Amino acid sequence: MKFFFLLLFLISYINAKGTISGKSITNSALIKYNLNGVEVTKTSNEDSFVVDRVVDIKLNWQDTKAVEIASGEKNRVLTFNLTNLGNGDDSIDLTHIAGDKQINPKLENIRLYMDSNNNGIWDSSDTIVSNLSLGADKNATLFIVSDTPDANYTRGEIDNEGIRAISKSINSNGKDSAAKVDTVVRNKDVSSVGDYIVREYWLDSLKSYKLNTKEPHTGSIITYNISLKIGGKSSGRVIDNIKFKDAIPDGTEYLDGSLKLNGVSLSDKKDNDNGEFDGSSVAVNISKIKESEIKNISFQVIIK
Repeated sequence: MKFFFLLLFLISYINAKGTISGKSITNSALIKYNLNGVEVTKTSNEDSFVVDRVVDIKLNWQDTKAVEIASGEKNRVLTFNLTNLGNGDDSIDLTHIAGDKQINPKLENIRLYMDSNNNGIWDSSDTIVSNLSLGADKNATLFIVSDTPDANYTRGEIDNEGIRAISKSINSNGKDSAAKVDTVVRNKDVSSVGDYIVREYWLDSLKSYKLNTKEPHTGSIITYNISLKIGGKSSGRVIDNIKFKDAIPDGTEYLDGSLKLNGVSLSDKKDNDNGEFDGSSVAVNISKIKESEIKNISFQVIIK
């Protein structure tokens, strides 16, 4: 009889992934037969058990290719997916692990984040995590965020960085009980590693501002300047199709006609000069930046 109910549980698990632990499964048999020409209906005794807790977590690197890094770059992101394949809520500890390939000097300021707003992109609303709770059949997007030291790296070098995830659940001890929830551990300690790859160059940006008054106050004009250039080992390199956008800060208003590229005025309307003010942000499109070339974008706002 116990084998029958175990078989019933396995069929239930296959056909209804994630049957919640603690759910009571009850069964009785209905038997009909003839006795001296009379149909008799009989119900067997009722037997029941509760579904055991299954612990099963999975972790995978999600980027489709190695994420490029270069000397001096900050906040380069690897993306991972953590899934709770079990049938109950799980508490999971997270740690960073280094893979078997490491650049020298090693990456710095390595942090683990959870995608708090579920947009699939690392941004300011995401939170640093060392543990999390994950519901049955649920998943979470995790990020490794790293800084690259300023050093003389070789193009094509690979660096592995990963995450180790460990469920806090433990396997039940003693004899299995049909009346209580036991814990069956399948996968509780998993890890996954992603790849960074060194490139020779990148787009460097530096933003600065200048006030027309000694102290900022209502009526003060702020001139913002953003310099764009190629950084790193950029011999003969070109970066193209650059799309720049900068939101006007709260508490200020954009000064009409102040948008410039390398000192040349750009119109605020969307037209052929590659500059635009859309009411909340300035935008500039730059077709290409060559080695040793600098593109300076500037605009002005007034403090309200």
